[in-house]
Amino acid sequence: MNCFVVISPGGLSASAVTDAFPDNYSVVEDTAWVIAGSQRTCSEVCETLGGGQEGPEIVVVKMDDYYGFFDRALWEKVNDWRTRS
Repeated sequence: MNCFVVISPGGLSASAVTDAFPDNYSVVEDTAWVIAGSQRTCSEVCETLGGGQEGPEIVVVKMDDYYGFFDRALWEKVNDWRTRS
């Protein structure tokens, strides 16, 4: 699976994320999620979440290479998602 960071400053509802990625998301903050899915591009994730000209403001970043300090459980979850096909 491909992993992405989704950021939406108040425009994207949490239910949009949970509906689109029911088993493959983690809430980082109220306006940021880490998700995994079969989508290959950031634009596909944005479209899946309803973003676009008329939809909520969304920024999607693909996690091909990542580094940071956060709750260890998040990194373990991301590694698990990445190993699934």
